[in-house]
Parts: sequence; C-alpha cells; structure tokens
Amino acid sequence: MRLFILAVVGVFVSSALTISMLSYAEDSELSKLPGYFEFADLETTYGKPSLKINLNKSLLKLVGSFDHEDPAVAETLKNLELVRVYAFEDLGEGSSFNKAEQQMLELTASLEAASWSRVVEARDEEERVDIYVKQSAESIQGLVLLALDGEDAVFINVLGNIQPQQIASIVKHVDIDLDIPL
Repeated sequence: MRLFILAVVGVFVSSALTISMLSYAEDSELSKLPGYFEFADLETTYGKPSLKINLNKSLLKLVGSFDHEDPAVAETLKNLELVRVYAFEDLGEGSSFNKAEQQMLELTASLEAASWSRVVEARDEEERVDIYVKQSAESIQGLVLLALDGEDAVFINVLGNIQPQQIASIVKHVDIDLDIPL
C-alpha cells in the first residue's frame, strides 16, 4: 500500500512539474509576440494583487466554444492567445498614490516607446485610464488597459488577433461600468 501511495504522489508531482514547465514555455513564447506587454514590477509598487487572472489560449477557446448570441464574440475569443488581469486594492493616499501614478507614467512611456497607440486617455482629479493597442496592417495584436484611481489600480493585457470590426460587437455584449469620465 505504501508503494502505491508513493507511486500516486510521484505521478502527481511529475504531472505538476510538466504542466508548470509547459506553462512557463508557453508564457516565454507569448512574451515574444508583438501584442504582449510585460507589467514589470507591479507587485513592488502595488503589493500583492487582490485579483490576478491568466487565461491562456486553450481556456479562451473553451469559453469561445460556448453558445454566444453573437458569433463575433466566439470568433474573437478563439483568436486570442492570452488575457491577463491584475487588480490592486487599497493603495492608500499620499506617497503611495504618487508612487503608483509614477509607475503608471513609466508604463505609458514604455508602451509609446514600443510603438503602441493610445486610443483612450481619460483623466480626472485622482483617476486616470489609458487604453493602448498594438496594430498590424490587418488586425489588433494586443490591447493594454491601465486604470488608476485614488484607491485601486487595474492592468489588463489582451494578446491575440483581434479584428477591429469585431470590437463594436463585443463591446455591446459586455455590460461593464468602467465609470470613466469621457
């Protein structure tokens, strides 16, 4: 019985290592694609994320295979490579907010230096939202959303082949209140 338990544990450990290695290999390959943007050192500035989402291609294809009202939603999901979301809450006030705002400025400078195009810029007293896209001649290869208010910060990177005509169709089906002053 003891040998059986050791064998089962060995299978689980080797499976976990294999999945971990494949995930690392997939991440390193994705990081080479033009629509990928590295959110370097977020945890240094913001602390541990309150929400962290990493949806890879296989999960996105699975979601895309569900029954959707609009086929453009399913098609777009199937063409995505990766969706990453990092959310940080309770940043505090004063110097913490200033440090967070400084990193936001550094991230926007990095995006612009890497030929990303800003498509949305919204500013209020203690709020800022920037949306950037990385484009090829035919499609959007990546999208980055950076949002910061007095208390929270959200960073999103969508990587894949997004057709511009599909965006309007998707936006009308997504019911999210971004509370962006436009």
